[in-house]
Amino acid sequence: IRGAKRGTAPGPSGLRPDFLRQVVGDKGPGKPGCGVLLSLANLLASGQAPGFLRPFVGGARGTAFRKQSKQGEPDARPVCSGEALRRVVGRALLATELDTLRDHLLPYQLAVGVSAGAEVMPHLARQWREHYRTDRSRVLLTYDESNAHNLVDRHTFLVRMREVCPGLSRWLEFIYPTSQAGKVFYRGRVLASAAGGQQGCPLMMACHAVVQRLMLESLGLMPPLPGSEIVVPILEPPARLDMAPCFADDGFLAGPAPEVLRALRHLRAVMPPLGLRFSELAVGAAAGSQHAVDWAPFVAEGCRVDVEGSFEVLKSPVGSRSFCQAFSSALADKQASVAAAIADLPDAQVAHYLLHWTCSASRMQYLARTTPRLDCAAGLSRFDDAIREAFGR
Repeated sequence: IRGAKRGTAPGPSGLRPDFLRQVVGDKGPGKPGCGVLLSLANLLASGQAPGFLRPFVGGARGTAFRKQSKQGEPDARPVCSGEALRRVVGRALLATELDTLRDHLLPYQLAVGVSAGAEVMPHLARQWREHYRTDRSRVLLTYDESNAHNLVDRHTFLVRMREVCPGLSRWLEFIYPTSQAGKVFYRGRVLASAAGGQQGCPLMMACHAVVQRLMLESLGLMPPLPGSEIVVPILEPPARLDMAPCFADDGFLAGPAPEVLRALRHLRAVMPPLGLRFSELAVGAAAGSQHAVDWAPFVAEGCRVDVEGSFEVLKSPVGSRSFCQAFSSALADKQASVAAAIADLPDAQVAHYLLHWTCSASRMQYLARTTPRLDCAAGLSRFDDAIREAFGR
């Protein structure tokens, strides 16, 4: 309960995590309300709550945020805010299974139970590029899955989670039934949620990750789970790749161009039954413009080619200094515009709170931790100047 950020949005019932924080207090489990919440959480976790509550406990309040697609076109991001009790139970159960999940997913999946896993990916790509900079035949292909948490096949992740983490099974099958649709409340309308999971659910990162492991099993990079009900076709011979790390729905495949292409074509055939699909593919050569790679087969598979071998890995730039500096400056300008818009709000206290907690600063901190200093210093300085100006208004 105390792990929830203050001000976190409520679900459909209006119950806020902040209220639960007040119930348990900050001085230990002595308050009477702690025992009540413990009993209720155990009841929910065991799947024993009344069945008619499933669409509501497993439902959410929907919100649509304006965004731009990666092609620059207007788009919307659907966001679901689940019930506060549902989130509490999910976080508590996940904590009991992190060791099991780590054993099942490492060393490839870095999103579950791995401290700073998102920061590992850009550093791996940069080290690979430096190590193979004279190899004209090696490529790195980055991919992003489309809306993965909402589209991953529900039956598949329920079965695989039951096989890997049976302690989570009753709760998952209660909030994600395959026989009954959940309810998403959006602007006075009720939308049925009958497939996939919810983006904000504490357990969906793990649910997606165990399904994504099936992709690695299909490439022969990880052994199939013994006795599993879910079987995927295995690439023969196994893909000979330098590495294939992933963080949630982002990842990359690195190795000789023919092997990366063979792996990509196999994944395209394996992913649809799992409810997964690629939304973006980009490929570049370790040797940059000195490469000897035939890009035509990659283009035919829908890949965007960067001949210079510069690319974005988990919103961090990897490649030439000019590319990284331009990327950092553009990110700084974007986050500075957010800070300026917040500073213009009429309520100074609200503006100060948002400036303090906005993700703009964390984005730039992430950039600083994943990008060489000379490649991002100018962008960071521009952002610092913008924040000073915003706080001075």
